[in-house]
Amino acid sequence: MDFEGTLWTILGAGLVLLMLVDVFRTLLYPHGSGPLGRAIMRGFWLVSRKLRGRGSFIAAPLAMAAIIGAWAALAAIGWALLYLPHLPAGFVHGAGVPQRSDFAEALYISLVTLSTVGFGEIVPAHPLLRLVVALQAVTGFGLLTATVTWILQTYPALNRRRTLAHQLSLFRRPQVRRVYCRWIQGMLPGCWNQWPETWLR
Repeated sequence: MDFEGTLWTILGAGLVLLMLVDVFRTLLYPHGSGPLGRAIMRGFWLVSRKLRGRGSFIAAPLAMAAIIGAWAALAAIGWALLYLPHLPAGFVHGAGVPQRSDFAEALYISLVTLSTVGFGEIVPAHPLLRLVVALQAVTGFGLLTATVTWILQTYPALNRRRTLAHQLSLFRRPQVRRVYCRWIQGMLPGCWNQWPETWLR
C-alpha cells in the first residue's frame, strides 16, 4: 500500500472511530452525548433561538434526525475510505460489473454492506478485506439498533416534559390557579399562610 492509500485508511478508520465513540457516549452515558451529537444539538438550538419560537417545536426532532444521518454518513464514508486503496484488485467483480477504482465505487460497496443488503456482485478477495466487510455489516446492524434504541429512550422523556409544560401553562390561567390553590389550602392548612394572596386572583 502506498502513502496515499495509508492516508485514506487512517482517515477512514478515524471517521469510523468517531462514529462509534459518538454512538457509545450518546447511548450508554446517563446524561452524555458524543462530541458530534453535542455540536449538532447546539447548532439546532442556536437556530431555534434565532427563530424565536417559530420553528423551535421541530428543532429537537430535526436535530435527532441530523445526528442519525451524521452517524450513517460517518460510517459509510469511513468504511469507503478503508476500501478505496484496495480497489479494484482487492475485490472480485461479477460478470458484467465494471471494475472501477474511484470513491463512488468504494462508497457503493460501503453502503451496500452497511445496510446489510449485500448484493454479491462485488465481493472482497483478500481474507483481511472479507473480515473488514463482515465487521462493517455487524456495525451497520448495530447502528440501526442503536438508532431505534435512542429514539425509544428519548421520546417518553420528551412526552413527560411536554405534559409538564402544558400543566404549567394551564397553571398561569387564573381559574385553574384558584382551584389548585384552594386544593392546597385544604391539604396543607398550616402552610397556607406562606402562599401569596395574589395567587388567588
